Amino acid sequence: MDPSGQLNEYTESKEMNKDVVCMALGRVPAGEQRSKFLAVGLTDNTVRILSLDPSVSLQSRRSAVPLKTGMM
Repeated sequence: MDPSGQLNEYTESKEMNKDVVCMALGRVPAGEQRSKFLAVGLTDNTVRILSLDPSVSLQSRRSAVPLKTGMM
């Protein structure tokens, strides 16, 4: 949402190297309009953390750690 409360859709997108199987948003901090991060789970058992803060420019790293299966 923008400061006026209008919900806007981004026209840009992020290319993932595998299919997305899940996503999770962090909590929205008090006084903020959006979550700062989005976690994206991929079919290769990795998780990508993406910044949703337009004022922060994080560089993509190739250090995604595969998740262990069967740990529930």
